[in-house]
Amino acid sequence: MLLCRELVTSVMQLRGSPFRSYFAEVDRDEALLDDLAPPSSEQRVRVPFGSDVDEAQVCDVRVEVRYPRFGVDKDGDMRLIVNDGGDFKQPVRVEVCRNEGGTCDRIHDMLPAGHSTRCATKYVNRVLVALFTEDNRVEPKPTKFAFPAACVCYVRTYYYPSKV
Repeated sequence: MLLCRELVTSVMQLRGSPFRSYFAEVDRDEALLDDLAPPSSEQRVRVPFGSDVDEAQVCDVRVEVRYPRFGVDKDGDMRLIVNDGGDFKQPVRVEVCRNEGGTCDRIHDMLPAGHSTRCATKYVNRVLVALFTEDNRVEPKPTKFAFPAACVCYVRTYYYPSKV
């Protein structure tokens, strides 16, 4: 892992100045806050009712901040993501269902007979700077990676099975 960190640091020092805006001055606790301003519009998750309405999630979730070092990009290629733990950090706030595929416990028993529920994790694309090899050179480039962003509850009725 030390070799990867050294590679990331040296490439970014040589060619990374155009990408400075991608690297957050955010610590882990700040990144967990919902009102943290995202660095780009692609990283926004819309809140349906706004922040002034009392809401409760119907599926239990786990929220954490990750600093990914490797990932599969939008083209299906494994990439080394620029996250050296020093000057080049790209935190990603992720939210996953604790009970993926299980029932939405907070509302399941309130629904009439003939209905079922399940929790599912939704993913969004985040733009992160990763390293690419071109003409025997290693170059940093922004690219899209999918990350878990929200846990949703689906309700299915057996009266209309094609409707989800």
